[in-house]
Amino acid sequence: MPRTVELGRSPLTDLRALASSAAFHGLLLLACSLLVLQAVLPGRDDDEPPGLVGELGPVDNRASSGVAPGGGPQDLGGTLTAEQMQRLGAAPAVEAAANPDDLADSLVDEILALPAASDPSADPLPLPELPGIGVLPGPGTGGGGGEGGGSGGGRGEGIGAGTEFFGAKERATSFAYVIDRSASMTNRGSIDIAKRELLASLRRLPPDARFGVIFYNEKPTPFLDASGNPSLMPATSGNKSRFETRLAATPADGGTNHVDALMASFRMHPEVIFFLTDADQMTDREAELLIESAGRIRIQAIEFGIGPDTGLSVPLRTLANATGGSYRYIDVMTFPARFAAQPVPEPEQEPEPAAGEGPVP
Repeated sequence: MPRTVELGRSPLTDLRALASSAAFHGLLLLACSLLVLQAVLPGRDDDEPPGLVGELGPVDNRASSGVAPGGGPQDLGGTLTAEQMQRLGAAPAVEAAANPDDLADSLVDEILALPAASDPSADPLPLPELPGIGVLPGPGTGGGGGEGGGSGGGRGEGIGAGTEFFGAKERATSFAYVIDRSASMTNRGSIDIAKRELLASLRRLPPDARFGVIFYNEKPTPFLDASGNPSLMPATSGNKSRFETRLAATPADGGTNHVDALMASFRMHPEVIFFLTDADQMTDREAELLIESAGRIRIQAIEFGIGPDTGLSVPLRTLANATGGSYRYIDVMTFPARFAAQPVPEPEQEPEPAAGEGPVP
């Protein structure tokens, strides 16, 4: 009999064949999975403690279980028995620090391991040297006042005694004071305040420093030394006292001649000149001449004026900056009115002038 072929029937459409195939392949996949797990997971003996493969032994922390409870900062907990803990001994006692800050400091010291100085009197690390003029060694007394601004140059570095004059600080071994005493210095008691500030500046000088003083109007009048010469003299107490006794006799009158006064101070050869004026403007040509003649002398220029600084004293600023000094403007209207009514007191006794010495007019 010929074989009958039914259209639409095959193993892929027979439900019984599909079920048998699925069951067979499922069993095959399960067998392969078991073989892989046995190959990957290591075996262990029965005596080994539970490993980190999903097996954890039970832990009984109850007091009645005979197992030491865990969790205390000084206790050994977990699975140890009381007998094992007794063999280990008591946990070391930890003494709390009396002050938590002390404990923190000790920990920081251990971490940083900072070496302590072997000699407390040893000198500290040297500071970097800074350029410019020196700083005053300590406070002093002054008789002046006022407010103002200034500008300065940076040439040179002073060595020696320190002093200041109306806020201009300098350090050197020799100083000359060139002070305007023209008639305009009577405004607001300017001449009296200048004298007080001058005395305060001189009192700061040590005996080994040298100084000279020139008051000027149309002509310079230098203070003479003990030999009658217009030169620098040691800043001894005797020379200071001799100068103070004659200072009150110096009036403010006449006109102004800056150049002759500064040229006279250049011939004294000081390291620093404190130059104070309030009068006529200096010309550019005069400033150039003085700069050429100053050499290495530093000039600290102080200008008295009425009202705010107008910025017109360009030659005076140029003179100060070009010689390594500074320029300061001071408004005399800021001076206390009481100074204008109080002249510098005269001494009770004025000693006789030394031979060759002339009084300061």
